[in-house]
Amino acid sequence: MSQQESPQTNRPKLYRMADVLEITGLCRATIYNLMDKDDFPKSIKLGQRAIAWKADEVHQWIDSRVCA
Repeated sequence: MSQQESPQTNRPKLYRMADVLEITGLCRATIYNLMDKDDFPKSIKLGQRAIAWKADEVHQWIDSRVCA
């Protein structure tokens, strides 16, 4: 099973804030600061108080940091 896609639907996986913090090792404020500078993928609004990021975009950002 791919970490980025659900095996049954082939739809992109979404990461909530806690997932992004754990995967990147960054703090919440840094994520928002990087988003403001267009240096981190933009979040997707899921509801009034819920946001998420596309998993593939987060992994692409990590890969770009590793390769830099």
